[in-house]
Amino acid sequence: ALTAPVLITSVAGTAGVGKTSLAVAWGERAAHRFPDGQLYVDLRGYGPGRPVAPGDALAGFLRALGADGSVVPAGTEERAALFRSLVARKQLLVLLDNAHSAAQVRPLLPGGNRCRTLVTSRDTLAGLSVREGARRIDLDRLTPAAAGRLLDTLLGRPTAAEPEATARLIEVCARLPLALRIAAERLRTHPAGTVAALVAELTDERARLDLLDAGDPHASVRAALAASYHHLDPAAARLFRLLGLYPGEDIGADAADALTGSGAPGTARRLLDVLLRANLVEEPADGRYRMHDLLRTYAAELARTTDAPRERESARGRLFAHSVRTAVRAAELIDPLEVLPPGTTTDGSGTTTNGSGPAIDGTDPATDGSAPTTAETVPATDGGDYAAALRHLDAERANLVRIAESAAAHGPADVTRDLSLALCWYLDLGLHHDDALRLHHRALDVATRRGDATGQGAALRAIGMVEYRLQRYDESVTHMEQALALHEHTGDRLLLASSAGNLGAVHGYLGHCERAEELLRRSAALYGELGRERAPKPLRPRSTLAYRPLLHLGLLLRRRRRPEEAEAPLREALALTAHHPPAQAHTLFGLAALCRDTGRPDEALAYARRAVTMAHEAGFPYLHGLALNRLGSVCRQLDRHPEALRQHRAALDLAVRTYNSALSAMAHNGAGETHLAAGALTEARRCHLAALDGPAYERARAHAGLATVHACLGEDTEAQAHRAQALALYEELKAPEAQRLRASAPPVPAPRVPAHQEPDARDAPLRDASLRDAPLRDAPLRDAHPTKPPSTGSNPPPKAP
Repeated sequence: ALTAPVLITSVAGTAGVGKTSLAVAWGERAAHRFPDGQLYVDLRGYGPGRPVAPGDALAGFLRALGADGSVVPAGTEERAALFRSLVARKQLLVLLDNAHSAAQVRPLLPGGNRCRTLVTSRDTLAGLSVREGARRIDLDRLTPAAAGRLLDTLLGRPTAAEPEATARLIEVCARLPLALRIAAERLRTHPAGTVAALVAELTDERARLDLLDAGDPHASVRAALAASYHHLDPAAARLFRLLGLYPGEDIGADAADALTGSGAPGTARRLLDVLLRANLVEEPADGRYRMHDLLRTYAAELARTTDAPRERESARGRLFAHSVRTAVRAAELIDPLEVLPPGTTTDGSGTTTNGSGPAIDGTDPATDGSAPTTAETVPATDGGDYAAALRHLDAERANLVRIAESAAAHGPADVTRDLSLALCWYLDLGLHHDDALRLHHRALDVATRRGDATGQGAALRAIGMVEYRLQRYDESVTHMEQALALHEHTGDRLLLASSAGNLGAVHGYLGHCERAEELLRRSAALYGELGRERAPKPLRPRSTLAYRPLLHLGLLLRRRRRPEEAEAPLREALALTAHHPPAQAHTLFGLAALCRDTGRPDEALAYARRAVTMAHEAGFPYLHGLALNRLGSVCRQLDRHPEALRQHRAALDLAVRTYNSALSAMAHNGAGETHLAAGALTEARRCHLAALDGPAYERARAHAGLATVHACLGEDTEAQAHRAQALALYEELKAPEAQRLRASAPPVPAPRVPAHQEPDARDAPLRDASLRDAPLRDAPLRDAHPTKPPSTGSNPPPKAP
């Protein structure tokens, strides 16, 4: 950008990012382009003293250009005019370092088209771009790789011997050159010390800024940040301090409004823009703001020393109350059938608090009684903006987990419980297992510490759900049984109904059919009782919550070969899910399977295709991919092999776009089973081999498929080996497929299909729809994405609670 044909270039960036170093270095390299020399001035826009007045800077320029002191005019405008006339025919570089504002810079611009002006500032100097046409370079912090190279250069030795400690040091120093230089100086001063030892010292946030101080105002991170902070107006300075209290990764304007308590919409957005122009926050995405670690540490330090404890606690309370309310609103729209509105009893008797500590919404009733309670702000289920709710939770997920952890450690603990309840099903549908376990374990810790049996049960139920998804079946059953016992003890019927239904679904999957049916019928009956009772206006009719046990009861009865009994609960479940795409998708597939089993192929396909549509509308990529694979399975079982392969191909494309190895393995296994059904043994083998890179459940399924392929080819030794591996994996998972595989006879070799007839002429469309090239092009997915993608968890079993 510095070589582009422009007359004015500004370099903007946060304190310590290296703006001056960059500008000076470029000036040295480009000296040959300016035969008449360079003019440099430090305008001291951000420093302990007052900024340099434009007139004083001009006087220095005029003397440097040879003007006698006696002819230097007294006024700034006259000095600016003389300056422009003296440089009109010269080729000069004018370097205006550390500018405070566009107004400070304008009188120093040389004019004409032969001189070049380079300005550095912590401010974006937007006015200079708008009025004078300056091109701005926003200088970002160093990349981790560049920061590592700088450290190596500063230390005179490579840091490869301590890679983890070096990476942590780079992040603790926020990838700022100034901080890295000071850290390197500390290491040089103590040559016997290690990077890890320095990192251990810097981990203490309250001591971090003291350590990143070389004893010189120009070599101190705190001094550099303070220079920016002290130029803020009082309102922006207050928001900057309060942002230091925020535990999340980034923040939106609405949450910042809650933090400040301004009560005037748009106030926080205006103040955030002030901080953005001053490079005291970053905007990594539209409307999302964040601080790097050193800025956050400095802001928190200022808040502790400037704002009274009551003011800090009030700000946290307002923020946490806002976070809970908006999370509950969004979660109600994502999964309105399970979220429990905080601030209401679960038996429908009305609004309450837990009787200890602050109100349920995190506010102090004595000081903030005007704040609405959570129960009053939860909307009724009305089919609202599902997509907007999903976007909100996706954007705030990491922040909400951090808020819950902060509340668990420092209070109010109700916030942790409320967020665990509100986000339970959203995290489950999105397969955010790591976040879910962090959140629910903190909720369990809080409930245990307070002796809250209801909270313990709710957290154990949620943890059990995640463990089921992760195929930890023993732990899942144990925690869900504990939750059920706690809810039976407390008499909380809604949570009792929910726990019974979830536990029944898990027992059903594991083949414990009698226990599963008992629990599912009990759950549905409890929901029915609650639905017939009158509830306060903010709560939806409790009968709609019966969709889950009804769905899993129908699936269980179908697997137990009782199709006449299965259809009624499935249809009842479908009727209860009108505004809930994920629930509709699962229920429609249950009906599709039932129709297929009872000889109604057209209905089966119609239901399966509707399920894919609903899964797509749900906005969860994994659910959409699961639906495509299930539709492929239905098509295969109806001997519609080309269509089946198209669905698995679409699922694989989705897996590649979302870096989901579990979904990829599922698609390859589905395609392998379809190729096998069509007699295309070579293609079946290739697809199942590609699935061996997936999670344990899909690896077991792949080995089972390979056993069948080898048996059909008459390769008994290979078939038995794959069968044994499949059985070992299923047994390790305690999956019901192990029992079915043990009970089944080894595959009987089928007539081998000649390679040149795979697939044969009657299945010619199969060639176009096949995954013939997919195993080579797309698997394993880790090669396409070498860094670890966001956690999506393992491939869950086919039937989810």
